[in-house]
Amino acid sequence: MENIVRRLVKSQRSGAASADALFIGEGKPLGEDGDLSGIFKARVRAIDVGVQGVAGDEQVDRRYHGGPDRALHQYPAEHYARLADAFPALREDFVPGCLGENVSSSGLCEQDVFVGDVVRLGTCLLQITQPRTVCWRIDHRFEVSGLAKFIHEHGLTGWLYRVLEPGCVREGDEVVLVERPNAAMSLADLLALQREHCPDPARLQAASELPGLAQVIRQRFASRAAWLRDNR
Repeated sequence: MENIVRRLVKSQRSGAASADALFIGEGKPLGEDGDLSGIFKARVRAIDVGVQGVAGDEQVDRRYHGGPDRALHQYPAEHYARLADAFPALREDFVPGCLGENVSSSGLCEQDVFVGDVVRLGTCLLQITQPRTVCWRIDHRFEVSGLAKFIHEHGLTGWLYRVLEPGCVREGDEVVLVERPNAAMSLADLLALQREHCPDPARLQAASELPGLAQVIRQRFASRAAWLRDNR
């Protein structure tokens, strides 16, 4: 790969990818049980990003959100049209920020980015570690059944970053590719592999060794590969 900084652009679209809107939020009650969730966000003009996450952005359940491998969530705004077509009653609710993302972007989707990509966003240096893991909180957020499953099955998850250099992101900042250590597996490919019922153990093992992959996903893939090898 050319060792230069270049714009990260969508493969079939001109123009650079950009951070169009930024969001942070505090934990708020969700659903009838009143469990706290950080899915509710408010729009801000800039965010300060550290190794553990975004300043002022509360991650309630640290088992699945936040921390060094999941410090920042970026979500393609293009996906909201697909969600609205699938769940028309919620069309007015599908707006940037509603899925709890920190960065709403245009110009990039899961097939355009690769596990381990190192990007410059504002003054931050970030590395893509994994897709966002969807869970029941999305359905509770919108009081609907099947939305989280649809997002998972269609790979509309967005992605999470590790922070290599803390800094500030402002609305309109471009996403600039600095390094791509893995050009073999896009985020869309990884999502497809996760969804396979009985994947090839060799593919799982190879995926577990991708540079930059979040440690929890690395361990999960390696363990599943070993189990499949032993039980075939």
